Amino acid sequence: GRNWESAKARLREYYWPTLAANYAVWPIVQAINFGFVPPIYRVPFSSIVSIFWNSFISWANAQSSSAVDVPMETAHTHVEPHRHETIDVKA
Repeated sequence: GRNWESAKARLREYYWPTLAANYAVWPIVQAINFGFVPPIYRVPFSSIVSIFWNSFISWANAQSSSAVDVPMETAHTHVEPHRHETIDVKA
């Protein structure tokens, strides 16, 4: 499973490359957005680019975690049924 230490290691490994990709994409997108896109289309334009950006981030995350052996059934997907105990109360 994953723990706090593996999360910190993953952050150290992938934070800077992801931030560099962010700085390579979004300033250009926003320069185009504010320089050429009419105001009424600026939000849809950013939203469409965001779909591609989020897809890229998701893909990159899946690529980086493919080397990690994660069982199909984790603590988040499997819940043991709760067993209710009966208490014998005498009146």
